[in-house]
Amino acid sequence: MENPKDQKLYEKVAGQILTQVQQGVLPLGKKVPSIRVFSRQLGVSLSTVIHAYQILENQNVLKSRPQSGYYVNSDAPLSDREPKKIKIAPNFSKIPVKKIDKEVPHVIGAFGDPENVILSLSYPALEVLPFNALKKALMSGYERQGMMGLHYAFPPGNEALRTQLARHYLECGLSMSPDDFYLTNGALEGLFLCLNAVTEPGDTIAVESPIFAGILMSIQSSRLKAVEIPLDPRQGMDIDVLKKVMKRQKIKAVVSIPNFNNPMSCLMPDANKKHLVNLLGEKNIPLIENDIYGDMYLGETRPKPAKIYDSTGNVMLYSSFSKCLSGGLRVGWVAAGKHQSKVIGYKFMLNVGSNPATEDGLAKFMEEGRYKRHLRKLRKFLAEQLPHFTQAMSKYFPEGTKASLPAGGTNIWVEFPQKLDSSRLHQEAWSKKIILWAGPLFSLSPKSKCCSILQFGHRWSEKIDWAMKTVGDMAKKQISEK
Repeated sequence: MENPKDQKLYEKVAGQILTQVQQGVLPLGKKVPSIRVFSRQLGVSLSTVIHAYQILENQNVLKSRPQSGYYVNSDAPLSDREPKKIKIAPNFSKIPVKKIDKEVPHVIGAFGDPENVILSLSYPALEVLPFNALKKALMSGYERQGMMGLHYAFPPGNEALRTQLARHYLECGLSMSPDDFYLTNGALEGLFLCLNAVTEPGDTIAVESPIFAGILMSIQSSRLKAVEIPLDPRQGMDIDVLKKVMKRQKIKAVVSIPNFNNPMSCLMPDANKKHLVNLLGEKNIPLIENDIYGDMYLGETRPKPAKIYDSTGNVMLYSSFSKCLSGGLRVGWVAAGKHQSKVIGYKFMLNVGSNPATEDGLAKFMEEGRYKRHLRKLRKFLAEQLPHFTQAMSKYFPEGTKASLPAGGTNIWVEFPQKLDSSRLHQEAWSKKIILWAGPLFSLSPKSKCCSILQFGHRWSEKIDWAMKTVGDMAKKQISEK
């Protein structure tokens, strides 16, 4: 195999572009950036990009169109290391909340020990966050609010921040007014309020699988039943399976993360989002859409929320600043459409309001363009870290290991050979102060037993390299025993 150091520059560029195709950053059938744009982005000459494009055209990855440019071939070869869709017979079993609850105290305690290596908790490195700029904005919020900054921010929350959120979403084509938003204490509160606004205890909702463990906990705490709908790494929720479930079971709501699902980080194509919204709209079944990773894309443009296709107010969008700016702020939002009044009522009963000075400071932070600048820096950082983790998996993990190819977010869904028990791997890693979550926390399917989640939001270091090698050695040893 050719040593990467011996590769010509145009071959390296071709390899970078191929990786973006395989990760879905450059979608199948879509136009790729112009030669001039790629030349500027990669800091190489025009002739280098031209040569790279020609190599990829010969490999059937790209296709040139006269007077138009280059496009990703719809039949472009994809990575054989990508996991296939987890096949799930619709599962109405109880959510394994006791198992999740058992792990939560350990996770909370993990943050207090600087010796721990965090491989599985989805948040960006603190060093990337704009501490000074954010501190200045928050202090200005208290100055403007004065004594009222110590009061409740009653629903729907600070108008200036809701105005900035409306402007932010307008840039990706979603037109909403400030009155369409109400502010929450983080995203999970938004989910909890949405669930309670459209369901009653004992109702059944559909949820994609695998999915964030906190969502499963919210479903259980709301005393709801759940049916899992499998995810496809490139298509998102399997809508055909959802249709079959809807024919035999009364579904009161559907929970989905169309933009970079946690933990698989798959991006649902726009056509599928539209199809899902229309399907549920016809049945008057609310779609509860999590958009918390929408701003953390690795491609050129922000993906559209599914709510952009909503014409009836049936989509309930919720999100927060927790993953991309600061989890400590505890500021989120919901745009619940026709269910908004119910949601606001539940919000008032739950905790009355939120912090007016914090919301005011965040409004100023966005108004001055600092949020946009931070997101650009964050996306660049994530794009730089991802290759370190994928290369380490190839180097250290057992043969036959597969992994999702993130086009955004911070998560990688890892599928080890089926002989491996990820719960055992999880415990062994924790004994070495390596925080690694097991797949069964994210799915009820037995197929998740050999899966784990990694996150690439931290800066690559010798310590992380050691942790990845240690996990790989543990996995190899476990497999060899069987």
